[in-house]
Amino acid sequence: MGASSSIIHYLEGLSFSAWPSLHTLVYDGWLLRFSDGFTKRANSINPLFSSTLSLADKISYCERLYSGRGLKVIFKLTHASSPTNLDTILDDRGYDEIDCTSVQTLSLTADYLPEHEDFDVFTTLTDTWVDSFCSLNKAAAKNRSALVHILERILPPTFYVSLLVKGKVVSCGFAVLDGSMISFYDIFTKVSQRKKGYGEQIMLHLLHLGKDNGATSAFLQVMKNNIAALRLYKKLGFKEEYIYWYRVK
Repeated sequence: MGASSSIIHYLEGLSFSAWPSLHTLVYDGWLLRFSDGFTKRANSINPLFSSTLSLADKISYCERLYSGRGLKVIFKLTHASSPTNLDTILDDRGYDEIDCTSVQTLSLTADYLPEHEDFDVFTTLTDTWVDSFCSLNKAAAKNRSALVHILERILPPTFYVSLLVKGKVVSCGFAVLDGSMISFYDIFTKVSQRKKGYGEQIMLHLLHLGKDNGATSAFLQVMKNNIAALRLYKKLGFKEEYIYWYRVK
């Protein structure tokens, strides 16, 4: 049995706060997010709540709005999306399904102590961390301005972490502490330094920071085709709550 609608709405809400869009329009129960095209999460239609308008007219309105801004028309769907037959309707309208993603949670009952000791931790966004992150993530480097504008809008406490080897950054990520829940985003490791356990070390450090600052649980989002990451998160004890996927015109 999958997660309840209330759990899905709760975790989706946390993800909106941790990865805020530059502009958001609430349209008849749907959240329309716009961020100059940088990431599907921040540039998609999120049909969370019940509709009162004609569905066909509503979809057409969204298509015009996104196309008018030069953006792809993207719906982010879960099993709690409204109406329940929206996925089928979008399929019939020629929307392709892409990027199925697992949303996973963990109760923080263990001690999370990394063996690696050389980390940089920032609690405010710095050029140093952004430079390191962009050096590892080509998409972020290409969209640096949008990335910075999104991160600057995060209101809950945030930890920006880099893992260093011989003084050089080899892995980056950040985590957002929202109440008793800490969530993880964009854990990247330098291509030449992968399969050395650095991803696990930075996750352990972020988990430790979260627990040390009052978090009792954690969640993350990982694409279903990212086998290495799925294996790591399973090792750490994460379990799937639900999935989401995108429909793209």
